[in-house]
Amino acid sequence: MKNLRLIGLLAATILGAAVALWPPPSGLSPAAMRAVGILLWAIVCWAGNLLDDYVVSIFMGLAWVVFHVVPFEVAFGFFANSSWWMMVGALGIGVAVIESGLLRRVSLLVLRALPPTFAGQTAGLIFAGVPFGPALPTVTGKTTLAAPFVLGIAEGMDLEDRSAHSTGLFMAMFVGFGVLGPLFMTGTVTNFLVLSLLPASVRADITWVSWFVTYLPTMLIIGVLSWLAILWICRPERVTPLSRDYLNRELAALGPMSRKERLTLWTLAVTVLLWMTGQWHGIDLAVIALASAAFLVSTGIISRASFQSKLSWTGLIFVGFTLNLAVVLPYLGIDKWLGPRVLPVFTPLVSHPALFYVTLMLVVFVVRQFLVSDFAMVTIMMLILKPVVTAAGISPWTVAIATHLVVQSIWILPFQNDAFLVSHQAAFNRLADQRRAALLSVAVIVSSIIAVVASLPWWRFLGMLPR
Repeated sequence: MKNLRLIGLLAATILGAAVALWPPPSGLSPAAMRAVGILLWAIVCWAGNLLDDYVVSIFMGLAWVVFHVVPFEVAFGFFANSSWWMMVGALGIGVAVIESGLLRRVSLLVLRALPPTFAGQTAGLIFAGVPFGPALPTVTGKTTLAAPFVLGIAEGMDLEDRSAHSTGLFMAMFVGFGVLGPLFMTGTVTNFLVLSLLPASVRADITWVSWFVTYLPTMLIIGVLSWLAILWICRPERVTPLSRDYLNRELAALGPMSRKERLTLWTLAVTVLLWMTGQWHGIDLAVIALASAAFLVSTGIISRASFQSKLSWTGLIFVGFTLNLAVVLPYLGIDKWLGPRVLPVFTPLVSHPALFYVTLMLVVFVVRQFLVSDFAMVTIMMLILKPVVTAAGISPWTVAIATHLVVQSIWILPFQNDAFLVSHQAAFNRLADQRRAALLSVAVIVSSIIAVVASLPWWRFLGMLPR
């Protein structure tokens, strides 16, 4: 395995060097070709999992400087961007929500409020994930922490491992805590990537509330269709009711709300309120997130050890360099060079929005089988298509939405989706049957395509598509 990895790294380096040294075509500089070669090396390393993703990102950033592609302040510029610090603050809040026990309590209360049938159980797990959307931008973190909770429910119901019933419970959790994450601006790290890739003129008009309003119809459709797919694919032969006694025992074991839970809940409520009213008070979202995280640290809700170990610092490094592609490539004029060359291919499709988005999402699905990184996939599609759709009067935000919805829904093979893989492991591989899970991945992708096409009139009403 180690030898294969070394061979892969050597092949990636040779390929990247060959592209970097290739004479630049008309309109591109030698520095731009070096940037493309370095990016190609990184993509091959990400796709082949040749090195940890954050290590690849660090090497990519260093190579931009060492080989005189861009100045240091450009190569590392995103770490001074408010979006990166927004992620730091939001992840800090997420640690508090997890460590305080608030996530488990709210999930139990939601489940207790719904019918104990299979339909009610799965709907409850989907709904349980929604309240944590604004507070936890890490999908992997949310699903990984919720998976043992679902395992406890399955054990309490005496379900067979990897049965249809247990698979349905796991996948309902994954939809609620993971797939529906894009509904809130602070619901996934990829949302911050999307924001950073948008033109300044588009980004200036986006608020926490407008983001929610834009995504709401699309995510509602995905949620309902995914739930129906779970009921169809995972319908158990014998339905085991979810015991109210089990839920009551679990809630009783938690006892009354602790000081940590109360402080976390109030901090979260104030934070979300300030995010929602940002257009009136003008305080940057990152400032609000960092202030909230600092408050939670100062009150002892988040310990020093947790702040050091439970924030995904490696993930933040990876995201910072990946997001910085949105600065580096335009700095070198690569996006402007690509636009005229891609325009003839997509122009006929752009005039037929439904066909354009279906084609786009199918292309993303195919390419995503070879490109493991969600961030890289969203970044590349945005940089390629942004000039094309802008020229046609279409908001590039819609391209990001369609791309993101596909890439996050692929777990046909477990390694294709970090959140699925890690949460599956967190439940000791006892909940989800891979065959049914793969079918549900396809169902969620199809649901996403249907949802995007159905959202076109709404996007047109919002001015994101030409009338």
